[in-house]
Amino acid sequence: MNQKVFSKRAIRHVAIALVLAISLVPISTSPVAAISVGDYFQISYDAVEFSQTEIHGNEVFYATIKGEAICIEDLPVPVSEARVTSRVVAEHQASGDEETLNPSYTITIKPSPNKKGDTTEINKVIPLQFPEESESGDYDVVAELIEAKVQALLWIDVTNYLPPSQAMGLVTYIASTINNTPTIPSTPTGPTSGYTTAYYSYSTSATDPDGDQIKYTFDWGDGSTSATAFVSSGTTASKSHSWSNPGSYYVRAKATDNKDASSKWSVAKMVTISIPLINNPPNPSNSPSPADDATAVSIDTNLSWSGGDPDAGDTVAYDVYFGTSSSPTEVSESKAGTSYSPGTLDYNTKYYWKIIATDNHGASTTGPLWDFTTTEPPVEQEMHIADIQMASKSGELWIFNYAYTTATVTIVDARDNPVPEAEVSGHWSNATSDSDSKATNSQGKVTFTSNRVQNAAKGTKFTFIADDVTKSGWTYNSDVNSETSDSITVNPDSPGGFFSDILSLVKQFIQKIKSILSEAIGRQGKTIDAQIAKQD
Repeated sequence: MNQKVFSKRAIRHVAIALVLAISLVPISTSPVAAISVGDYFQISYDAVEFSQTEIHGNEVFYATIKGEAICIEDLPVPVSEARVTSRVVAEHQASGDEETLNPSYTITIKPSPNKKGDTTEINKVIPLQFPEESESGDYDVVAELIEAKVQALLWIDVTNYLPPSQAMGLVTYIASTINNTPTIPSTPTGPTSGYTTAYYSYSTSATDPDGDQIKYTFDWGDGSTSATAFVSSGTTASKSHSWSNPGSYYVRAKATDNKDASSKWSVAKMVTISIPLINNPPNPSNSPSPADDATAVSIDTNLSWSGGDPDAGDTVAYDVYFGTSSSPTEVSESKAGTSYSPGTLDYNTKYYWKIIATDNHGASTTGPLWDFTTTEPPVEQEMHIADIQMASKSGELWIFNYAYTTATVTIVDARDNPVPEAEVSGHWSNATSDSDSKATNSQGKVTFTSNRVQNAAKGTKFTFIADDVTKSGWTYNSDVNSETSDSITVNPDSPGGFFSDILSLVKQFIQKIKSILSEAIGRQGKTIDAQIAKQD
């Protein structure tokens, strides 16, 4: 009996060839085993197909691996089974972060092709899913080899002989957050009874955990529904409805956010509808504010009126018509209250307005046409310098004299009325260079005093210049000042000059010495006279 003996090397080559075949790896990918693969298998394969290439949130998508390996030569070693285990990862093209889309999948061939003409077809669908915390962006999807082995007489591990990874393709991931449904709305509030053909308003509210805008859908219990516009989370909204037939109806509401997630229905409110009695129209609107034909009305005024309905239990809604035309247009519809804010109006403008009242049975009353005129625009508070009055002052200290001047500034408004508490700032030039700032008194005047000049020369000039005038809420208009500066000259008619000043000082000095000597001699004479009188 002949027994064929195979070397371990031959068995390993066959095993590698088979695993490469079922992995649909091109021959050129693995040079080590290329000869073995080409000797035993002819491989064809398709590109990996993704069920979708744009993935949102935690969506599950699929990769399909298709191909075929045909045995073109009897294998020298019988193979009973082959397995390749891999995982699928995705690498973010921008950040390089890696996410695992499938931690492990296995392709198994059993029985495996051994004879010439045997065909191995691979059609593997692999489920994939991005982790919840994945970053949005484009990802390269790669299959990474975990383990490869073949059973030929015994199990042979051929992992190290295969490529560690294979590119599968590109997908785009878009992260999304879970949208929570709004809370169940409150039981609708509104009348519990009414009449056919009359309109009744019902309100409800709910919140959205995500802060999304929501709308409310009212089920009126008669087979019809009405939806509000979208409002902010937690905002109360209303809808009106009339029933055609008498009976009991159950009104309920549900909330839907702007991502189309809806709450459950609220607890229902029972409404009993009856056939109406004779209906009277609403009262004509009256007692307008501002009063009809009023003048000097504030530009921030609100409109208000009185109304009502003579029938007990009836509700009234008001349409407001307002504008600068004697045929004003509608600016507010179905107001429940009796006031309206038109916003800031124009100055010195005549406005017209009227109210149309409609009750819940549809009867209406048009009120009278009213008008009012807004106030004139305020006069801007403006001030300027009306006058600067200069005065010279002088004094002496022993043999020295000094001179100084004062400047009195008058501030008035556009009508020449004095402006008190206006802060005037200014400075001196020529003889002195000091500066100061003071507030005007009740007559709009303020006086500034210059520094003293010792022994001022003849013709010394003092000049005061007003720099600025300020007061809260007022505008200083220097363009209409009568003057902004003024000057005064000390002793303008006397000859001056250095030598004249020296001569004056000498004369003053001599006069002072003479005065002192006279006083001394007088005191000495009195003393001698006293002594003579005492001897006598």
